[in-house]
Amino acid sequence: MGTAPPAFTGRKALTTYQFSAIETLIGLKQWYMNTKGDEEYEILPRYLEAVISSFRLITTFLSWKETISRLDGWNPYKERTIAKTLAKIAEKKLEENPTKRKSGKFNYTQAKILQEENPTTMKEQLRRYKIPKKPKPSNKNTALPAPPQNNNKRKSKNKSQPPKYNKNKPPDQPSAKKAKVAPQQMEMEVSYDQPNVLEGDLAGQSAQGDVQR
Repeated sequence: MGTAPPAFTGRKALTTYQFSAIETLIGLKQWYMNTKGDEEYEILPRYLEAVISSFRLITTFLSWKETISRLDGWNPYKERTIAKTLAKIAEKKLEENPTKRKSGKFNYTQAKILQEENPTTMKEQLRRYKIPKKPKPSNKNTALPAPPQNNNKRKSKNKSQPPKYNKNKPPDQPSAKKAKVAPQQMEMEVSYDQPNVLEGDLAGQSAQGDVQR
């Protein structure tokens, strides 16, 4: 409403963001006019508020007259009173005829399912079901596949078998080894016997000396 901003006076060019905002305002105005032409008067005030909020954004970088000129002289503020009156008239008509009220919900109809002539339950179907049998071979002389060879026999031959035991023959017993006497023990026995021999010799010599005297 006051002085025009620098962009309008030609001091600075409009940015891409500002151009996109102007295009948005023009699109919202066209959206509002299409809704009005479809006689959807109940939602006109809400659509008009969206147009006014975009109009206020553009007036921050363009003047009031320039913004209205972009809308071909259409003033959204003057349209506010028209939208409110049309919405009130539409609400009164809906109160008189509530069947004509339009709901925002969609009613989906389910497709019809063709039912069987003789409907059966799942249990009956399982009872009637028969397991298919395998077909028998036509020729009796057909050779059957050879069974797989077992390699356990070869392994058993290679294993070392324990010696057989004869009941009549006693098992070989290890021969008892003779106990060897250690040489040190022999020497000890000889050394213990020598003093007795010497004592006997000395006694004999003393007896002979007494006789000679």
